[in-house]
Amino acid sequence: KRLSKIASERSRRKRLQFLLNTVDYRPEQFIFLTETRKDDHTTYQRYGRAIHGQRAEAEIQFVRGVGYSVLPAMSL
Repeated sequence: KRLSKIASERSRRKRLQFLLNTVDYRPEQFIFLTETRKDDHTTYQRYGRAIHGQRAEAEIQFVRGVGYSVLPAMSL
């Protein structure tokens, strides 16, 4: 199975403090940001099939090539 990633730095106390600090804001006051990147590795498969006892392999380029980053913002 593929592992679910959980941040080791997470803190329930800090999370609660964040919620208490933001409860007085209206939804329209928030701006949400996310960063995304596209390069030649973006579309590679991470899983494959193979005969039992053999490795699932694929030939891929290790050079990433040209990359593009985008930082979109959204508000309500």
